[in-house]
Amino acid sequence: MSAEIQFLVEKPLSLAYILYMFSGMLLLFSLITGTPDTVAISRHWHFLSSDQLEGRGTGTRGERIAGDYLISQLKAAGLKPVPGLGYEQKIPMHGGIAMPNSVLTFHSGDSVFQPVLHKDYGTLTTGASTFLPEPTGLVFVGYGIIAPEYDYNDYQAVDVTGKVVIYLSGEPPSSTAEFFQGPRSTIYSLPAIKHRTAIGQGAAGTIQIYDPDRDSRSWTAWIRELSFEDVIQSYSITSGFSILLHKDQTGWLFRDSNRTYLELLEQEKRYNLTSFELKTRLSFHGSFRSRDFLSRNILAVAGDTTDWKNTRLVLVSSHYDHLGIGPAANRDSIYNGAMDNAIGVAVTLELAGILARNPPPVPVLFVFTTGEEKGLLGSIYYTNFPVRPLSSTVACINIDGINFLDPATGYLAIGGIYSTLGDLASEALDSHDLTRLTPPSISDDDSFLRSDHYAFAQAGIPSVSLIEGPGHVNVSEESAQTFKHLWDQTVYHSPFDDSRQYINWKAVHQHASVYLSLLNQVTGNPDDVRWYRSSPFRQIRLQTQAENR
Repeated sequence: MSAEIQFLVEKPLSLAYILYMFSGMLLLFSLITGTPDTVAISRHWHFLSSDQLEGRGTGTRGERIAGDYLISQLKAAGLKPVPGLGYEQKIPMHGGIAMPNSVLTFHSGDSVFQPVLHKDYGTLTTGASTFLPEPTGLVFVGYGIIAPEYDYNDYQAVDVTGKVVIYLSGEPPSSTAEFFQGPRSTIYSLPAIKHRTAIGQGAAGTIQIYDPDRDSRSWTAWIRELSFEDVIQSYSITSGFSILLHKDQTGWLFRDSNRTYLELLEQEKRYNLTSFELKTRLSFHGSFRSRDFLSRNILAVAGDTTDWKNTRLVLVSSHYDHLGIGPAANRDSIYNGAMDNAIGVAVTLELAGILARNPPPVPVLFVFTTGEEKGLLGSIYYTNFPVRPLSSTVACINIDGINFLDPATGYLAIGGIYSTLGDLASEALDSHDLTRLTPPSISDDDSFLRSDHYAFAQAGIPSVSLIEGPGHVNVSEESAQTFKHLWDQTVYHSPFDDSRQYINWKAVHQHASVYLSLLNQVTGNPDDVRWYRSSPFRQIRLQTQAENR
């Protein structure tokens, strides 16, 4: 650890809660008083990230222990059960793991090639729907995107019915916001959306090509993650065949097609990427270990519930699952998820206790979600079966990860560009003499697509999350970026994300305090929360309001 980073813990933190002033006038609302207790947060964090919980994998013994702990702590803090439901929302799920004797075969003329599972490729889906017993045709479909609003369709000139489609990661390059939002990522870049699009076009499955020059994650990290159990909701539509294939194996894909992968990349640079059918065919005989089980969201309420059927509420979400037990690294196979997201859950528990002692003017529903790491499963389930109509939910504040390096000089409101929650976040940050940041080098949209707030936004609920931006009090930006890059590459989603790593509790306190101030703003000004007219989520909000659902 550098001397610069060690020094940061010695500088005292100076934070104070103040009444908010607008144009010289006192803003009057019921203020949530109190300050986050880092001793309590630390206690929660150490337990939730301990080996005893075995990484809190979805539907595992460790996650059940974590859920029981959350309920006990919420009860002890004075949080109320959801009327008519209690503290649990049970979710039926199905899990599957691809076994080493699964066989993927490329057929080219009289020749065959069989890539090796978890070396050359990884399975993105599991189960009987992935079975391709006979050699199946392949079609390259560019990025695999259909986006009517941009007059873009990779499937327009090809028929993919009953075939497996191959696509590149990402989306068409753009320098203008009118076409795929310029440099920002859109929903169309997500592999799950591409796969869903392909299945909707009649395809039998999908292959996404992995290229280290296009993907920020290493192949080792991808294969490690794809070695874990694939989990879906039991009532989900069958997913079909889907794999991630390393670019080094694409020679067999494009064999006899008069194309190479490198030639496709050159076409991409010239903006003339086209879709075409391949001569190679594919078959897949998967072998899976599967199970059916119940997982659960943990819920609790701070505030008045006497008129529950008519009340509005503010939702605070934080996922308590992680990856569980997986491939060993340095003889450690427990993926503790200390920063992802035991620390976020610990902060959320502390905020819940503060609100229980200081009831907010609008009830706050705390939802500790399961299955976030498996595709936002818990948050999606909640939006399908909400405890109050979606239209009655003022906002979602999602807590996924907490600043643990050094107190920041500013924070980003992820999702704040879509709704007035960004403005309320600015007010909350102002009260701590902090800045709301929107640096062009960090894609707000890309971050917004990858946590539970996105599921709630898709259901029409204005949603936001806060992450620290560039700029820290005691650490230079160069050192901070180096630290974060190394952490992302060596600690994130690995057994090294445990409670033995460095954590700055002053940074945690600052971040938790800003979240508390944001809760003050939202619960005190519920009528001020709304989607901007340009938001892609506004229409579903209008629909849920019109239908009172």
